[in-house]
Amino acid sequence: MPTLYGNDHSFTTFKRNNEKLMEGHMINKKLEGTIKIFQRNNIISMIDYKNGKKEGPFTLFNPKSGIAFKTGFYKNDKINGDVFIYDDKSALIGKETYTEGILDGLKESYYPTGQLLKQQLYKDNKEVITKIYFRSGKILEEKYFDPNGQVKEMKRYLETGQVIETFEIKKC
Repeated sequence: MPTLYGNDHSFTTFKRNNEKLMEGHMINKKLEGTIKIFQRNNIISMIDYKNGKKEGPFTLFNPKSGIAFKTGFYKNDKINGDVFIYDDKSALIGKETYTEGILDGLKESYYPTGQLLKQQLYKDNKEVITKIYFRSGKILEEKYFDPNGQVKEMKRYLETGQVIETFEIKKC
């Protein structure tokens, strides 16, 4: 069991070997403000709390490099809005949109150059459409999904825009 040091307002928890696990603030025995989580004494997350619930910005860090790899916001203990994903050089490589903790909206992945690689549309945590792009920005592939998550239509293109493969699944 971690050891807790501090008063009702600030705390730090440690493992038996004095390795720091967590630090932050508590008010009336509820987490409040920015709470930091550590692994092998390296920070791995910073999450804002209000009245014991996740509320506000969060950042997740690579435990080895210390570089942020994911940032976003919580609202009422659920991820809400855009979440940004970064590589080990802090370049943006992805973005996801959440509504009350559910993937709902665009999810995008980027080439290292920042150009759009993949774009997926989600509704209520279900994939609706996926588009994959050439580095030139032209479309490589489109997939459309039914409400059960099965591909119902797909098209593949040459970089010139010519369709090279297409299929559609019809229900009997």
